[in-house]
Parts: sequence; C-alpha cells; structure tokens
Amino acid sequence: MSETVKRADEVGAGAPPGQVPGKSPWAGLQALGRAFAQQREATVFVVAVLLLIYFGFISSASSNFFTRADFVNITQIMAPIAIIACGEVLLLICGEIDLSPGFVFLFAPYLMHYLIDFYGVPAIPAILIALLMGLVVGAINGFFTVTVGVPSFITTFATAFILSGLTLYTSHAQPSVPSASVQGGIEQWLGEYAWSELVWAVIIVAIFHVVLTRTRPPRSSAAPRCSAAPAPSSAPSSGRSCWPCCSTGSTS
Repeated sequence: MSETVKRADEVGAGAPPGQVPGKSPWAGLQALGRAFAQQREATVFVVAVLLLIYFGFISSASSNFFTRADFVNITQIMAPIAIIACGEVLLLICGEIDLSPGFVFLFAPYLMHYLIDFYGVPAIPAILIALLMGLVVGAINGFFTVTVGVPSFITTFATAFILSGLTLYTSHAQPSVPSASVQGGIEQWLGEYAWSELVWAVIIVAIFHVVLTRTRPPRSSAAPRCSAAPAPSSAPSSGRSCWPCCSTGSTS
C-alpha cells in the first residue's frame, strides 16, 4: 500500500472537520472533574449538596426549608461556630488544640451583662473588657502549654471547666436579658438583627483568610507542636508564635 493511501486512511479515521485532534468535547469536563476530586473539601461540598437536595426537595419539611425564617435560624446557629473555628485554625497551625473557646463564648455575654447592669459600665467598654478576658484566658493557656509544658488538651480542658463552673455559679444557671441601655442600639449589631451574626462571621473569615494566606507558618508547612525550644534562624519559633495564637484563638 502506498504512503498516499495510508495517509488518506489516517485522515479519514481522525477527528471530525473543525475539531482539534486529541481534544474531545468531554476532555475539559474530565480535567475539571479530576481537579475537583483532588480537593480536600470536595467530599464536604458533595455532602452539603446532597443534604440541600434532601431537605429542600425530598423531605416532608421541604416546604419550610427555603424560607427566610429558616435561613435566619441556620445562620444564627452556624455563624458563631464559624467565628470560633477561625481562632481554632491558628492553634491547629501550631500543632495544638484549644477546648476553651466555646466556654469563653459562653461566659463573655454574662460578663458584659454583669458589667453593664451591676457596675454601670457602658456597652462599648464592656465589650472591650469581655474581649480582653478572652485574651487573658488565651495567655494563660499559652503560658501553661508553652512555658510550663502541660499538653494543650489538658490545659484548655481545665480552662473550659473553670469557665463553665464560673458561668453557672455567677448566673445561677439562669439566662440573662439584655439591659435596656443597649436595646435597640448596639444590640442590633450583636445579634438582634437577623443577619448581624452572619455579617460578623463573613468579616472575620475574610480577615483571617487574608492573614493566613499572607503569613508564613512557623518553621515549616508541617504543623509542629508548640515548644519553648529555639527554632532555626531561617524561620520564626513555633513556641513564640503559639502565644499570640492561643490568645487570638480564645478571643475569637
């Protein structure tokens, strides 16, 4: 068979006219699917979509799912968890964990309530004092973990129980009602307004995203355990960096 006939057969068996050889219509989708499957968040995204489909279209309660009241309820539950998670990320980068932020989140409103209603402190200073309390709790956790050498799980576990007991003792296990001095004012931006918690969560997540993407992790990309031992001169010490992480994590 001549070379001309072979060449004609190869052209006839090739891609259709107007299409680039080796580029099928599904090649782009396959590449996109492989890139998506390699992402760690892919499984979470798929599960979230399946849950959305079930509760939104299949479940017997689907008629109440896509409503404003339901979305407000979901955001008010998830926004504080997202804010606390931002602080936990800093501890995880240092190879540690903090069990106390949830209890700081529990005690802080009561502390603001005591300062405003019992001691006449204005709302803004009371909020700042509550944030300072979170910094102090984080500093205590950092001291015992980094300096004393107590594992962070034990340290923060003890701190969590102390804050829980302090909250139950001082509040007599009763909910607090916001003071009249803050009702209708700053209270709207701290939870009364339907989307206020979501707005705060988005702002804090955006700030942490910028900070973490532009900040070099301690020592290496692998998360080491915090220690007071000196680090190589080429990278910051994970022990020194863990102190602000502990304080910021508890404050969040």
